[in-house]
Parts: sequence; C-alpha cells; structure tokens
Amino acid sequence: MSVAFPSNKSNLRRLLWSLWLPASLLLLGYGIASHYTGEQELQQQQRIQLEVQQRLAQIAEGVREKVTLYQYGLRATRGAVMTVTPERFNYQLMQTYTQSRDYTVEFPGARGFGLIRFVKPDETATFLQRMAAERPDYAFTIKQLTPHTDSKFVIVYIEPEQRNDQAVGLDIGSEQMRRKAALNAALNNDVRLTAPITL
Repeated sequence: MSVAFPSNKSNLRRLLWSLWLPASLLLLGYGIASHYTGEQELQQQQRIQLEVQQRLAQIAEGVREKVTLYQYGLRATRGAVMTVTPERFNYQLMQTYTQSRDYTVEFPGARGFGLIRFVKPDETATFLQRMAAERPDYAFTIKQLTPHTDSKFVIVYIEPEQRNDQAVGLDIGSEQMRRKAALNAALNNDVRLTAPITL
C-alpha cells in the first residue's frame, strides 16, 4: 500500500490562495486608513489656521479699540488746552482739567496724557522762566535723551504726574522717532502715538 503526498507546489498554491483574502483586506484597510488620516490632518490644519486667523483678528480689533480709546484721551486733553488757547494754558488749568478725569478707569493701560511745548533754541531761557513762575515749588529742567541744539519738544504737563514725574521736562525731540512723530502731528494737526519712553 502506498500513500500519496501532495506536492509542495500544490501546498504553496493553497497557502497563497488562503492568504490572498486576508492580505487584500489588510492592504485595502491600510489604504482607506491612510486616506482618512490624510483628510483628518488636512481638516485639522485648516481648523488650526482658521482659529489662528480668528484669534489674530480679535487681537487686532483689541489693539484698534485701545488706540482709539487713547486717541479720545489725547483729543480730550487737546480740547481742554484749546478752550483757553495753548499760549494761555498753564499748570493750574491742567490740574483743574485732571480732577475731572479718572485715567485708570477711563484709559486703562495708558501711562498718562500731557502737553508738549515747542521751544526754539533762542527761547529756552524765557521758557524756563515761565515754567519757574508757574510752579515756584518745582525745579523744572529740560532733560534730553540725546543732546542736540535744534528746537525742543518739551513735556510741560503730564497727568497723572505722580507716576510720570521723570517725564516732566523731557525733550522728546531729543529722540529721533518721537521727534518725527511730534513734527508729523503738528504739521498734520493730528494724533500720533509712539512707544513708551524708558527713562
């Protein structure tokens, strides 16, 4: 009696045939998963980009609101000065105006609002005499960030003065960017904001 064993080729064919379906399903599943993973990543990137754009728009709007708010403060100070003309406006009138404001509540984040006077080089002595007469108890001096001999733009009043005392007497014309902003504001009769000054 003899026993017949199937050939190796036949076994190999059966084995391959039996693995075809699972291998096909595995490849199909991998393809589908890759497709959906790519779509998910794309959708997630789009969501992130949209969120970032919305957040930037909110920040930009907040900055615009703050700048507008500060412009109101500057324009209100200008209005107080113009009620009596810049030449006649003095320290006492600034104090009277300041008492009607609550800077911390009305203009959060603003360091202060004040008046800058244009002083020609040959008018410096007269200007300092005027400041001494207005405030005999205060030693008013002109301070410069970078020494120069051009005309000056001197901060004469700034409120609240307690937290801005070092700014009183500062010639903002002694710093190039602030000089440019002051000239631009004067020539265009408009508001200009600059970055804070480190004293």
